Amino acid sequence: MRYKPSNIEDDVSKIKIYFLNMK
Repeated sequence: MRYKPSNIEDDVSKIKIYFLNMK
């Protein structure tokens, strides 16, 4: 698996889900 800059979007999505779960 190669690391692509687009993975940053995946990280953002994970962070959004993380905060949604924090509610």
